[in-house]
Parts: sequence; structure tokens; C-alpha cells
Amino acid sequence: MLRKFHILLLLIVPAWGWTQDSNASAESIRVDIQGLEGELLENARNHLTAALPSCQTTQWKLNRYAKQATLRIEKSLQAMGYYTPQIRYQTAVQDACAELVYQVEPGPATVFRDIDIQVQGAGSEYDSLMELVGRLPLVEGERLRHDNYSRSKDALLSTAISGGFLDSYFIKSSLDIYSQKQVVDVELLLDTGQQYRLGEISFEQSKTVLQEQLLHKLIQPQLDGIYSQELLSEMRQSLSIADYYKRIDFVTSVDKQAHRVNVHIQLQPGAKYEYTVGGGVSTDEGPRLRLGYDNYRVNTKGDRYAIDGTFSGVSQELTFVYQRLGHDPGKQSWDYSIGLRREEIDAGESTTASIGAAYSKRTDNGWNNTTSLEWLYEDFSEQGRDETTLLLIPGYSWSFSRSDRPFYTSKGLRTSMTLKGADQQLLSDASFVSLTADLKWIRSLNARSRIILRGGIGAIATSDFDELPLSLKYFAGGDSSIRGYSYKSVGPEDSNGRLVGGRFLAELSSEFEYRVYGDWGAAVFMDAGDAFSDDFDLKRGVGIGVRWYSPVGPIRIDIGHGLDDPENNIQLHFSLGQDI
Repeated sequence: MLRKFHILLLLIVPAWGWTQDSNASAESIRVDIQGLEGELLENARNHLTAALPSCQTTQWKLNRYAKQATLRIEKSLQAMGYYTPQIRYQTAVQDACAELVYQVEPGPATVFRDIDIQVQGAGSEYDSLMELVGRLPLVEGERLRHDNYSRSKDALLSTAISGGFLDSYFIKSSLDIYSQKQVVDVELLLDTGQQYRLGEISFEQSKTVLQEQLLHKLIQPQLDGIYSQELLSEMRQSLSIADYYKRIDFVTSVDKQAHRVNVHIQLQPGAKYEYTVGGGVSTDEGPRLRLGYDNYRVNTKGDRYAIDGTFSGVSQELTFVYQRLGHDPGKQSWDYSIGLRREEIDAGESTTASIGAAYSKRTDNGWNNTTSLEWLYEDFSEQGRDETTLLLIPGYSWSFSRSDRPFYTSKGLRTSMTLKGADQQLLSDASFVSLTADLKWIRSLNARSRIILRGGIGAIATSDFDELPLSLKYFAGGDSSIRGYSYKSVGPEDSNGRLVGGRFLAELSSEFEYRVYGDWGAAVFMDAGDAFSDDFDLKRGVGIGVRWYSPVGPIRIDIGHGLDDPENNIQLHFSLGQDI
């Protein structure tokens, strides 16, 4: 029994002693590198990745680590082009802990002497590749950096492959260093072989959404292209229109003999139906409710329709839009619409019914051009009189939008212009021509803040302005106009002080937004403008706002104060939607 106790004691005591040493040695020695600065010092520190000895290490272990660290510092300097450094070290004890101090003289830098970069094969006539050769960071007389050399090789190879030269490889890649002369010679010889083109295209749909003929039309612009990852990205974008598919996968097979890449595209359909329910409240319109229903797959020709309704104390609107893809389905579409709207504003009340057709075409440079024809019936009351108007309104609009991100745009632009009119000789009760244009510009100052500028103008030419219905006249005020003024409350007044619509519109808004924490931000803004017919009377609104960058888009709540409002009211504005 006593013998067993001694054995147990012998096992416990060393373990206890090891624990004590482990706790005591938790602190490591300090390594100080002197004589280097900037990127040389940072790179040297990054190379010292081995675990540091503890403060209580033996002299033998300290010397072994010092020699290993010397080699690592030397290697870090060679990576930056310094091949003849002088490295010395000494040890010291400070606060009962060993310290290792290095004195480093990097010496003269090794520079490029002879640089020979050649491309052979069909890629020697590929402009992007040959332009890259002239931009590589390998320049005679410049300091050698091994990372620049490696990146140059990777850039040459990736550019060749992305350009369709899938068989590209380096016949020769040498870096000859003459450390005593402090010079280096580079020789790179890239053989690209033949350029590969897009081969056969096949589709596989887990459920037939679009006809295969239509799918081929969607990717028609890419069918004769050179094979590359960029080409596949363009095909993906073409197939992603209107959210017909939730997932698009590419399976490629290489035909080396024909120098072609066959692509099999696997498509998984998105949701056929979508329901939308939303709401809000503002002093503009009071409580507001939005209901929506979308059918994305009426048939395999790509037809779809949407029903939208918005209801508030000021306005109620119900629209039905049926869309068909055009001959070039990636760029063309036809929209047929029916709409009902009732609105009650300070200037009066109006009830409208409309039927319309519109043909839209997107150009290669991103502009969307739309030709439309609308039949509009409006029953309205204004200035104590009741009127009805029937108009046949042809129109044409141009629009362009671009943004890096839809929900929190750091760089974006949206602009549009609409020209429309009617003639009494063509099934209309009045003649007019109107031109409206607007612009929105967003730029980030840094990761947390951005500036948003918005502007709009409009003008109406007519011989009898009073005959135009309320829906065609200009008013200002509201969450998308001059904040601090209620919805469509700004405009010219008649001799009795009653609000009437204007012939002209001019608005300008500036806003500064700051992301305070996570998905929450704050904003300050100033809006200005007027809807007028003769005299321009500037109205200004200022205020602050709260922003929530939600998964469904930014939600904006603004408190605005009209500086030129005689009633000196405070207005609450609420809006939801993408930035651009």
C-alpha cells in the first residue's frame, strides 16, 4: 500500500510542477527589430510566425530561436529585393524576462536589369493581353519585389485564360538573381495556344418556364462570343431578367480538337406567384396600405401580369399591367395597362380611368426608351367647378439608371425625361405638350456617410391651361418632393386664394446621410422648389430623418419643417423603396 502511494505521489508531483512552470512561462520574450521601417519592418515581423520562447527559456533555446529568426528576417528582406543584409542580434534581460534585439542593415536593393516578356501563339494578337504586358510592375531599374513578380505571372495567365486561351502555360519563367551585383534578370515566355470559342448550348429546366427557343433568344448576343468567365456572367445576366429563375448553373465541357467549350445550363424556376402587403403612415397621406399580386409565369412565352393597389386617406389607386416580351426578349417588352385612381388634394378632387399600351426597348448603353399611348378619362372638381375630360395621349420617355447596390447605394445615378401631349383634332378635349425631367445622384464619402442630390423640372405648353385635368398639372410638396410641406400643397393660387396647378415645376433636394450603427442611420436634408405658372415663389424645407436599411429596402422616416409655410407646420414623411 505504501509503495502504491509513493508511485502515485511521483506521478502527481511532476504534473503539479509542470502546471506551475506552464503558468509561469505564459509570458513570452520580446523581439525588437531595429534599423528597418515601413513595409520592410512589417514584412519582417510577419515572417516571425514561429511561437516565441517563454521568459524562463534556457540560453540554448534562446540562441536556437535567434538563429531561426535571423534566417526568417533575411528571407523577408530577400522577398522585398534586399539580398545582402547585415543582421546582428544580442540578448538582454528586462523585468526578469529575456529580450532579443536585432540590428539590421538591409543593404543596397536588387533592381531589375534585363526584362524579357514574350507571348507566343494566337494570344500575341490579343489586345488585352499585350496591353497588360506593358503595364506589369516589372520595370528596368526598379527594385525587385517577389510579390510583384508572382502577381505578374498570375495576371498574364489569368488574362489569357479569361480571354479564351484555355491552353495557356509558361514555357519559361525564370528569375535570375545576381546578389553581388544587386541586379536581377527576368524571362517570361507564355504560350497561349489557340483561342476557344463558345460551342453548343443546351438547357435543362427542372420545370419548363420558358420555351427553349426563347432561352436561345435571351442569350443571342453572347452566342458568337469568345469563351470566357465574363461571357458566362453576361449569359447569366441575360437569363436573369424578370426573375423567371432563382438559380442558374453552368456545366462546361471542353472540346480541345475543335477549340470550343460546350455549355449546359441548368435552370431552377423561381416562385410563380408573389404577394405583397405593406403599410405606413405619414402626415402626407395618413395611414397607407399597399397590396400586390404578381404572376410571373402566365405561359412559356414569358407573359406575366401584376395587380397593385395603394390606399390612403388622400388617394386610392388600382392598376393592372400585363407584360409580353418583344422580339428581342432581353431588351424589348410590351406593357398593357388598366388603371383607376381617385385623389383628393388641396386643389380639388379627381377620379381617373386609363387604358394604355407601351413599348420599351433597352439600348446597349443602358438607356431604356419607351413609346406609349394612353387613353385617359378624368372627372375632376377645381375652383368650385366640375369638369370631365377625355384625352388620347401619345408619349415618349428616356430613362437611365445605374447603381452598385440597390439597397444601400454608394455610387448611383438615375435620370429620366418624358415628353407627352394631346391634340383636340385627335380624339381629345384639350391640346397640350408637356416635358418632365428628373435626376437623382448618390455618392459615398466613406463607408458610413453619403450625399444624395435630387432635382426635377417640368413645363406645359397649352393654349387653354384651365381645360387640363388636375392629374396633368404640376404641384409640389410631399415625401418625394419638398419635405416640410404636405402632399401636393405647393402651387399657384387664384384670386380667391385657392390652390391651382402650375404650368412649370422646379425642385432641388440635398441630403446627407450617416450610418450610425449597424443597419440604422440618420439624415439631414434641405429641399427647395415651386410649382408655378407666372411668378416663381421659392419654398424651402429642412429637417432630419431616421434610416433603417432593411432586407426589403431602405425605410425612411423624415421630420420636415417648411421655412416658408405661414402655418409653420411640422410634417412627418414616410417612404420605402430602393435608392435608385
